[in-house]
Amino acid sequence: SGLYTPAECVTFPWIMRASEVSEQETLKGNTYRWKDKVPSTSSSVAAAPEEENEDVPSPEELERNRLMKTYGPWVTRRIKARALENKGWQRLDPPGGGWGMFGWHTVPHDATELVITEGEYDAMAVYQATGRPAVSLPNGCRSFPLDILPMLERFDKIILW
Repeated sequence: SGLYTPAECVTFPWIMRASEVSEQETLKGNTYRWKDKVPSTSSSVAAAPEEENEDVPSPEELERNRLMKTYGPWVTRRIKARALENKGWQRLDPPGGGWGMFGWHTVPHDATELVITEGEYDAMAVYQATGRPAVSLPNGCRSFPLDILPMLERFDKIILW
């Protein structure tokens, strides 16, 4: 009937680096201008003379861009809300939003292996039991959105749990 039934829910955020959201959107032909949303930091370096080429970033700006891409900023890509009484009752907010994985923000940037689980509780249990970085697929074992593949390219080993 399209109506919602009131239910107690648990929420699972898909938190990603803004640079990763930008990469996903670029691969789909869209634009996500995350650098425009990041406040600039004041620099102790004196401003460059106006005659210099403004398109060439300074070494400090290159380093800041590298750090921002590696460490953040973090954004909530989407939230999965699931009823406690019936796990089939779920919704994704915003509807039609991009894909991510629960637990992604907990994976160290220098991790070389990753455990991928079917569900969010599984990811938490794997991490608690093994100490290995673990994330969950966005919609269980029957769904592996292609949008998340670029996120996995940096790992030497991926374990499907």
